[in-house]
Amino acid sequence: MKKIITALLICMLAAVCLFTGCSKAKGLKVKDSSGNDRVLVTDENGGPIYDEAGNIVIVETDEKGNAKKDEKGEQVTNAVSLKNLLVSGDKAYCKYFTFTKPSGYEMTVVGSSITLVKGKETIDIIYDTEKSVEEKRSDLSEVIASIKAQGYEPEVEDETKTLCGQEAKVTEIKISSNDYEALIVSVLFEKDGVTYACNYHASKVGASTGEFESIVNSISFR
Repeated sequence: MKKIITALLICMLAAVCLFTGCSKAKGLKVKDSSGNDRVLVTDENGGPIYDEAGNIVIVETDEKGNAKKDEKGEQVTNAVSLKNLLVSGDKAYCKYFTFTKPSGYEMTVVGSSITLVKGKETIDIIYDTEKSVEEKRSDLSEVIASIKAQGYEPEVEDETKTLCGQEAKVTEIKISSNDYEALIVSVLFEKDGVTYACNYHASKVGASTGEFESIVNSISFR
């Protein structure tokens, strides 16, 4: 008898949810930079949808994560301007690009930056809508000056390469001394008014940068 009553209660609760529109939002579940859950409306390929202004389209939800419904019973959606990155599994999304975590790396996403770590190698991908490439290069000059102030004599090489289809300023910094060794590579380029700073750090000056460049080239712009 208890089992029958329990079954009836479950059916009644299911019916209540059905008629009151109680259903979890359907779409791509992501977390924003504050750790809040959001649900994105997706296209036929499972990717997020943006409006003409570059705003991302989300499903409106209540505090329990249930989709809000209109008078026709359809999910209520809204286009919102999200400045920072959103994360879902191995993918990071923003209004400018999509990035997929490469195999073998741990990925951390905070605000407008992606950090990848594998062993003693670290890669940062940062986008900036306020500073230009030249302003970022000025910041890099200050970093080099700080390294020299600590008593090191870094080897610095500048060159221009094509990365992500853009002309990129590449600076390679090698630090080699009795107590410290490091290779730092800075890649700076601009696309559609947004400046990208991609940095590589390894504990050996002879580390290969080929994989780093491949990762930079894997950024998928909208």
